[in-house]
Amino acid sequence: MPLITDYHAQYFAHELTRRCPVDSVEKLAGALVDAQVDLNPHQVDAALFAFQSPLSKGALLADEVGLGKTIEAGLVLSQKWAERKRRILIITPSNLRKQWYQEMAEKFFLPCRILEAKSYNAAIKQGQFRPFEAPEIVICSYQFAKSKAGDVHAVPWDLVVIDEAHRLRNVYKPANVIANTLKLALAGKHKLLLTATPLQNSLLELFTELKPSAYTCTAQEPPADYRIAPADKSNMAKYLFGGFERCLYPVQKFDSDSERKLAVILERDTIKWFKPAKGQFQIYYRQGADHLEYQPDFVAETADMIYMLEPKASNQMDDPVVLAKQEAAINWCVNASDHAAKNGGKPWYYLLIPHDEIAGNMTLDGLAKRFSDVGFDR
Repeated sequence: MPLITDYHAQYFAHELTRRCPVDSVEKLAGALVDAQVDLNPHQVDAALFAFQSPLSKGALLADEVGLGKTIEAGLVLSQKWAERKRRILIITPSNLRKQWYQEMAEKFFLPCRILEAKSYNAAIKQGQFRPFEAPEIVICSYQFAKSKAGDVHAVPWDLVVIDEAHRLRNVYKPANVIANTLKLALAGKHKLLLTATPLQNSLLELFTELKPSAYTCTAQEPPADYRIAPADKSNMAKYLFGGFERCLYPVQKFDSDSERKLAVILERDTIKWFKPAKGQFQIYYRQGADHLEYQPDFVAETADMIYMLEPKASNQMDDPVVLAKQEAAINWCVNASDHAAKNGGKPWYYLLIPHDEIAGNMTLDGLAKRFSDVGFDR
Protein backbone atom coordinates (compact mmCIF):
# COMPACT_ATOMS: atom_id res chain seq x y z
CA MET A 1 0.00 0.00 0.00
CA PRO A 2 1.55 3.36 -1.00
CA LEU A 3 2.41 5.75 1.81
CA ILE A 4 0.94 8.68 -0.13
CA THR A 5 -2.32 8.24 -1.97
CA ASP A 6 -3.28 10.18 -5.07
CA TYR A 7 -5.53 12.26 -2.85
CA HIS A 8 -2.65 13.16 -0.51
CA ALA A 9 -0.35 13.93 -3.44
CA GLN A 10 -2.90 16.34 -4.88
CA TYR A 11 -3.39 17.94 -1.45
CA PHE A 12 0.36 18.40 -0.96
CA ALA A 13 0.67 19.88 -4.45
CA HIS A 14 -2.11 22.30 -3.61
CA GLU A 15 -0.41 23.34 -0.35
CA LEU A 16 2.90 23.92 -2.11
CA THR A 17 1.54 26.06 -4.92
CA ARG A 18 -1.43 27.90 -3.47
CA ARG A 19 -1.26 31.65 -3.22
CA CYS A 20 -0.97 33.19 0.24
CA PRO A 21 -0.63 36.77 1.50
CA VAL A 22 3.00 37.88 1.44
CA ASP A 23 2.96 38.61 5.18
CA SER A 24 1.47 35.22 6.10
CA VAL A 25 3.50 32.38 7.62
CA GLU A 26 1.39 30.04 5.49
CA LYS A 27 3.34 31.28 2.48
CA LEU A 28 6.39 29.43 3.77
CA ALA A 29 4.77 26.54 5.62
CA GLY A 30 4.19 24.33 2.60
CA ALA A 31 7.70 24.69 1.31
CA LEU A 32 9.23 23.69 4.66
CA VAL A 33 7.30 20.54 5.53
CA ASP A 34 10.49 18.45 5.44
CA ALA A 35 13.17 21.03 6.14
CA GLN A 36 15.66 19.97 8.83
CA VAL A 37 15.97 23.27 10.62
CA ASP A 38 14.68 24.79 13.85
CA LEU A 39 13.37 28.19 12.91
CA ASN A 40 13.42 31.30 15.06
CA PRO A 41 10.66 33.92 14.71
CA HIS A 42 13.04 36.60 13.45
CA GLN A 43 14.16 34.30 10.63
CA VAL A 44 10.59 33.75 9.48
CA ASP A 45 9.95 37.50 9.69
CA ALA A 46 13.04 38.20 7.60
CA ALA A 47 11.98 35.72 4.92
CA LEU A 48 8.49 37.20 4.77
CA PHE A 49 10.01 40.68 4.53
CA ALA A 50 11.86 39.56 1.40
CA PHE A 51 8.50 38.66 -0.18
CA GLN A 52 6.57 41.75 0.93
CA SER A 53 6.59 43.95 -2.15
CA PRO A 54 5.81 42.31 -5.48
CA LEU A 55 7.06 45.48 -7.18
CA SER A 56 10.44 45.37 -5.45
CA LYS A 57 13.48 44.02 -7.27
CA GLY A 58 14.94 42.66 -4.07
CA ALA A 59 15.71 43.03 -0.39
CA LEU A 60 18.69 43.48 1.93
CA LEU A 61 18.89 41.30 5.05
CA ALA A 62 21.46 42.76 7.45
CA ASP A 63 21.12 40.76 10.67
CA GLU A 64 24.20 40.56 12.86
CA VAL A 65 26.69 37.70 12.69
CA GLY A 66 25.26 34.43 14.01
CA LEU A 67 21.56 35.27 13.63
CA GLY A 68 21.08 32.93 10.68
CA LYS A 69 20.99 34.92 7.46
CA THR A 70 21.77 31.74 5.52
CA ILE A 71 18.69 30.12 7.06
CA GLU A 72 16.62 33.17 6.15
CA ALA A 73 17.84 32.91 2.58
CA GLY A 74 17.11 29.17 2.63
CA LEU A 75 13.49 29.90 3.52
CA VAL A 76 13.19 32.21 0.53
CA LEU A 77 14.90 29.73 -1.78
CA SER A 78 12.66 26.89 -0.60
CA GLN A 79 9.57 28.90 -1.41
CA LYS A 80 10.91 29.86 -4.83
CA TRP A 81 11.75 26.23 -5.52
CA ALA A 82 8.26 25.12 -4.47
CA GLU A 83 6.80 27.70 -6.84
CA ARG A 84 8.94 26.14 -9.59
CA LYS A 85 10.93 29.36 -9.95
CA ARG A 86 14.16 27.45 -10.07
CA ARG A 87 16.61 29.61 -11.99
CA ILE A 88 18.51 30.58 -8.86
CA LEU A 89 22.08 31.85 -8.47
CA ILE A 90 24.02 32.21 -5.23
CA ILE A 91 27.11 34.46 -5.37
CA THR A 92 29.35 34.15 -2.33
CA PRO A 93 33.03 34.49 -1.35
CA SER A 94 34.92 31.46 -2.61
CA ASN A 95 35.64 30.14 0.89
CA LEU A 96 31.90 29.95 1.64
CA ARG A 97 30.76 28.00 -1.44
CA LYS A 98 30.91 24.58 0.23
CA GLN A 99 29.20 25.90 3.35
CA TRP A 100 26.30 27.19 1.23
CA TYR A 101 26.13 23.87 -0.62
CA GLN A 102 25.94 21.89 2.62
CA GLU A 103 23.41 24.20 4.27
CA MET A 104 21.03 24.14 1.32
CA ALA A 105 21.40 20.38 0.70
CA GLU A 106 21.32 19.13 4.30
CA LYS A 107 18.83 21.52 5.87
CA PHE A 108 16.48 22.31 2.99
CA PHE A 109 17.07 19.39 0.60
CA LEU A 110 17.63 21.81 -2.25
CA PRO A 111 19.74 20.50 -5.14
CA CYS A 112 22.79 22.68 -5.65
CA ARG A 113 25.81 22.81 -7.88
CA ILE A 114 29.10 24.63 -7.28
CA LEU A 115 30.24 26.17 -10.53
CA GLU A 116 33.92 26.98 -10.86
CA ALA A 117 36.50 26.93 -13.63
CA LYS A 118 36.98 23.14 -13.54
CA SER A 119 33.27 22.22 -13.59
CA TYR A 120 32.51 25.01 -16.08
CA ASN A 121 35.15 23.75 -18.56
CA ALA A 122 34.01 20.16 -18.07
CA ALA A 123 30.44 21.15 -18.92
CA ILE A 124 31.62 22.91 -22.08
CA LYS A 125 33.55 19.80 -23.16
CA GLN A 126 30.41 17.73 -22.64
CA GLY A 127 28.49 20.00 -25.01
CA GLN A 128 26.67 21.99 -22.36
CA PHE A 129 27.54 25.44 -23.66
CA ARG A 130 25.54 27.33 -21.05
CA PRO A 131 26.73 25.86 -17.74
CA PHE A 132 24.89 28.47 -15.69
CA GLU A 133 21.59 27.14 -17.04
CA ALA A 134 21.56 24.14 -14.72
CA PRO A 135 18.64 22.21 -13.22
CA GLU A 136 20.12 22.86 -9.76
CA ILE A 137 20.72 26.03 -7.77
CA VAL A 138 24.05 27.42 -9.01
CA ILE A 139 26.65 28.52 -6.46
CA CYS A 140 29.73 30.47 -7.54
CA SER A 141 32.27 32.97 -6.23
CA TYR A 142 32.36 36.71 -6.82
CA GLN A 143 35.45 36.39 -8.99
CA PHE A 144 33.96 33.61 -11.12
CA ALA A 145 30.69 35.50 -11.61
CA LYS A 146 32.70 38.53 -12.72
CA SER A 147 34.80 36.50 -15.16
CA LYS A 148 31.64 34.95 -16.66
CA ALA A 149 29.54 38.12 -16.57
CA GLY A 150 28.25 37.50 -20.08
CA ASP A 151 26.94 34.05 -19.14
CA VAL A 152 25.42 35.41 -15.93
CA HIS A 153 23.65 38.19 -17.80
CA ALA A 154 22.19 35.78 -20.38
CA VAL A 155 20.21 33.75 -17.83
CA PRO A 156 16.73 35.06 -16.82
CA TRP A 157 17.29 34.40 -13.12
CA ASP A 158 14.25 34.06 -10.87
CA LEU A 159 16.41 35.08 -7.90
CA VAL A 160 20.03 35.96 -7.23
CA VAL A 161 21.32 35.67 -3.66
CA ILE A 162 24.45 37.70 -2.93
CA ASP A 163 26.23 36.82 0.32
CA GLU A 164 28.65 39.21 2.06
CA ALA A 165 27.04 41.95 -0.02
CA HIS A 166 29.09 44.71 1.61
CA ARG A 167 31.72 43.75 -0.96
CA LEU A 168 29.56 45.63 -3.45
CA ARG A 169 29.78 48.90 -1.54
CA ASN A 170 31.06 51.94 -3.45
CA VAL A 171 29.64 50.49 -6.66
CA TYR A 172 29.51 54.05 -7.99
CA LYS A 173 33.33 54.14 -7.96
CA PRO A 174 35.01 52.75 -11.09
CA ALA A 175 37.73 51.21 -8.90
CA ASN A 176 35.32 48.56 -7.64
CA VAL A 177 35.48 46.48 -10.81
CA ILE A 178 33.69 43.40 -9.45
CA ALA A 179 30.76 45.44 -8.13
CA ASN A 180 30.37 47.38 -11.37
CA THR A 181 30.58 44.22 -13.49
CA LEU A 182 27.98 42.39 -11.41
CA LYS A 183 25.74 45.46 -11.36
CA LEU A 184 25.54 45.38 -15.14
CA ALA A 185 25.31 41.59 -15.38
CA LEU A 186 22.44 41.39 -12.88
CA ALA A 187 20.54 44.52 -13.89
CA GLY A 188 16.81 43.97 -13.63
CA LYS A 189 17.10 40.65 -11.80
CA HIS A 190 15.48 40.01 -8.42
CA LYS A 191 18.15 39.98 -5.74
CA LEU A 192 18.46 39.05 -2.08
CA LEU A 193 21.50 40.70 -0.49
CA LEU A 194 22.94 39.38 2.78
CA THR A 195 25.43 41.19 4.99
CA ALA A 196 26.20 41.33 8.68
CA THR A 197 28.44 44.35 8.26
CA PRO A 198 26.81 46.98 6.03
CA LEU A 199 28.85 49.58 7.94
CA GLN A 200 31.92 47.35 8.37
CA ASN A 201 31.10 47.19 12.10
CA SER A 202 31.77 50.89 12.65
CA LEU A 203 29.17 53.63 13.03
CA LEU A 204 31.94 56.09 12.16
CA GLU A 205 31.36 55.11 8.54
CA LEU A 206 28.25 57.28 8.69
CA PHE A 207 30.51 60.26 9.20
CA THR A 208 33.66 61.65 7.65
CA GLU A 209 36.37 63.58 9.41
CA LEU A 210 37.04 67.10 8.26
CA LYS A 211 39.43 66.82 5.34
CA PRO A 212 42.69 68.78 5.75
CA SER A 213 42.90 72.07 3.93
CA ALA A 214 44.95 72.16 0.77
CA TYR A 215 45.89 75.78 1.41
CA THR A 216 48.62 77.19 3.65
CA CYS A 217 50.22 80.58 4.02
CA THR A 218 53.56 81.87 5.24
CA ALA A 219 54.66 84.92 7.17
CA GLN A 220 56.19 86.27 3.98
CA GLU A 221 52.87 85.91 2.15
CA PRO A 222 50.04 86.61 4.61
CA PRO A 223 46.48 85.96 3.46
CA ALA A 224 44.29 88.75 2.14
CA ASP A 225 41.41 90.08 4.24
CA TYR A 226 38.26 88.29 3.10
CA ARG A 227 36.15 91.42 3.76
CA ILE A 228 38.00 93.44 1.11
CA ALA A 229 37.58 92.82 -2.61
CA PRO A 230 40.91 92.15 -4.33
CA ALA A 231 42.27 94.38 -7.06
CA ASP A 232 42.04 91.74 -9.77
CA LYS A 233 38.60 90.10 -9.46
CA SER A 234 39.03 88.32 -12.76
CA ASN A 235 41.78 86.15 -11.30
CA MET A 236 40.41 85.20 -7.89
CA ALA A 237 42.16 81.83 -7.80
CA LYS A 238 45.52 83.47 -7.14
CA TYR A 239 44.35 84.98 -3.83
CA LEU A 240 44.40 83.26 -0.45
CA PHE A 241 41.99 84.79 2.05
CA GLY A 242 42.08 84.72 5.84
CA GLY A 243 40.86 86.52 8.94
CA PHE A 244 37.87 84.19 9.47
CA GLU A 245 36.40 83.53 12.91
CA ARG A 246 33.65 81.04 12.05
CA CYS A 247 35.21 79.14 9.18
CA LEU A 248 36.50 75.65 10.02
CA TYR A 249 39.66 76.40 8.04
CA PRO A 250 41.98 79.35 8.76
CA VAL A 251 42.35 80.23 5.08
CA GLN A 252 40.21 79.74 1.96
CA LYS A 253 40.27 80.34 -1.78
CA PHE A 254 37.31 81.48 -3.83
CA ASP A 255 36.46 80.97 -7.50
CA SER A 256 34.71 84.33 -7.81
CA ASP A 257 34.15 87.55 -5.91
CA SER A 258 30.56 86.44 -5.37
CA GLU A 259 31.88 83.51 -3.35
CA ARG A 260 33.94 85.94 -1.26
CA LYS A 261 30.80 88.02 -0.64
CA LEU A 262 28.94 84.88 0.42
CA ALA A 263 31.74 84.15 2.89
CA VAL A 264 31.19 87.63 4.36
CA ILE A 265 27.51 86.76 4.87
CA LEU A 266 28.31 83.37 6.40
CA GLU A 267 30.85 84.87 8.81
CA ARG A 268 28.13 87.16 10.07
CA ASP A 269 25.06 84.89 10.07
CA THR A 270 26.20 81.36 10.91
CA ILE A 271 27.64 79.36 13.78
CA LYS A 272 30.25 77.81 11.51
CA TRP A 273 30.87 77.25 7.81
CA PHE A 274 33.47 75.89 5.39
CA LYS A 275 34.19 75.03 1.78
CA PRO A 276 34.29 71.21 1.61
CA ALA A 277 37.37 69.44 0.31
CA LYS A 278 37.16 66.64 -2.23
CA GLY A 279 35.62 63.48 -0.77
CA GLN A 280 34.08 65.24 2.23
CA PHE A 281 30.43 64.38 1.54
CA GLN A 282 30.62 61.52 -0.97
CA ILE A 283 27.76 62.84 -3.11
CA TYR A 284 27.63 61.38 -6.60
CA TYR A 285 25.65 62.50 -9.62
CA ARG A 286 24.98 60.75 -12.90
CA GLN A 287 26.54 62.00 -16.10
CA GLY A 288 25.84 59.59 -18.93
CA ALA A 289 26.92 56.14 -17.77
CA ASP A 290 29.27 57.52 -15.11
CA HIS A 291 28.75 58.51 -11.48
CA LEU A 292 30.92 61.52 -10.66
CA GLU A 293 31.68 63.08 -7.32
CA TYR A 294 30.12 66.42 -6.42
CA GLN A 295 31.27 68.79 -3.70
CA PRO A 296 29.03 71.75 -2.82
CA ASP A 297 30.81 75.09 -2.70
CA PHE A 298 29.77 75.95 0.88
CA VAL A 299 28.25 74.25 3.92
CA ALA A 300 27.02 76.42 6.78
CA GLU A 301 25.27 75.77 10.08
CA THR A 302 22.86 78.16 11.77
CA ALA A 303 20.96 77.85 15.03
CA ASP A 304 18.18 75.77 13.50
CA MET A 305 19.38 74.32 10.19
CA ILE A 306 22.32 73.39 7.96
CA TYR A 307 22.72 74.70 4.41
CA MET A 308 24.51 73.42 1.36
CA LEU A 309 25.07 76.44 -0.86
CA GLU A 310 26.07 76.47 -4.51
CA PRO A 311 26.69 79.91 -6.06
CA LYS A 312 26.53 79.56 -9.83
CA ALA A 313 26.78 81.92 -12.79
CA SER A 314 23.33 82.98 -13.98
CA ASN A 315 23.86 81.55 -17.45
CA GLN A 316 24.66 78.12 -15.96
CA MET A 317 21.59 77.74 -13.75
CA ASP A 318 19.85 75.46 -16.29
CA ASP A 319 22.96 73.55 -17.34
CA PRO A 320 22.25 69.76 -17.29
CA VAL A 321 25.34 69.05 -15.18
CA VAL A 322 24.39 71.74 -12.67
CA LEU A 323 20.87 70.30 -12.45
CA ALA A 324 22.22 66.75 -12.03
CA LYS A 325 24.42 67.92 -9.16
CA GLN A 326 21.45 69.75 -7.66
CA GLU A 327 19.30 66.62 -7.77
CA ALA A 328 22.00 64.51 -6.13
CA ALA A 329 22.57 67.09 -3.40
CA ILE A 330 18.85 67.44 -2.70
CA ASN A 331 18.51 63.67 -2.33
CA TRP A 332 21.47 63.69 0.06
CA CYS A 333 19.91 66.49 2.09
CA VAL A 334 16.54 64.70 2.24
CA ASN A 335 18.20 61.59 3.66
CA ALA A 336 20.33 63.62 6.06
CA SER A 337 17.23 65.52 7.24
CA ASP A 338 15.32 62.27 7.80
CA HIS A 339 18.16 60.94 9.91
CA ALA A 340 18.46 64.22 11.81
CA ALA A 341 14.71 64.26 12.56
CA LYS A 342 14.97 60.83 14.20
CA ASN A 343 18.07 61.72 16.21
CA GLY A 344 17.47 65.29 17.33
CA GLY A 345 19.58 66.93 14.63
CA LYS A 346 19.04 69.86 12.30
CA PRO A 347 17.43 69.68 8.85
CA TRP A 348 19.54 70.19 5.73
CA TYR A 349 18.66 72.58 2.91
CA TYR A 350 20.22 72.97 -0.53
CA LEU A 351 20.34 76.40 -2.16
CA LEU A 352 21.39 77.04 -5.75
CA ILE A 353 22.06 80.79 -5.95
CA PRO A 354 22.90 82.91 -9.04
CA HIS A 355 26.26 84.67 -8.61
CA ASP A 356 24.89 88.10 -9.45
CA GLU A 357 22.22 87.84 -6.74
CA ILE A 358 24.79 87.84 -3.91
CA ALA A 359 25.76 91.06 -2.15
CA GLY A 360 27.69 91.57 1.08
CA ASN A 361 24.84 93.45 2.77
CA MET A 362 22.42 90.51 2.37
CA THR A 363 21.53 87.96 5.03
CA LEU A 364 21.64 84.19 4.76
CA ASP A 365 18.00 84.01 5.77
CA GLY A 366 17.12 86.46 3.02
CA LEU A 367 18.95 84.36 0.41
CA ALA A 368 17.24 81.21 1.69
CA LYS A 369 13.80 82.79 1.41
CA ARG A 370 14.48 83.96 -2.12
CA PHE A 371 15.85 80.67 -3.36
CA SER A 372 14.09 78.17 -1.13
CA ASP A 373 12.09 76.92 -4.12
CA VAL A 374 15.35 75.32 -5.26
CA GLY A 375 15.44 72.27 -3.03
CA PHE A 376 13.02 72.43 -0.10
CA ASP A 377 9.91 74.24 0.96
CA ARG A 378 10.57 76.16 4.12
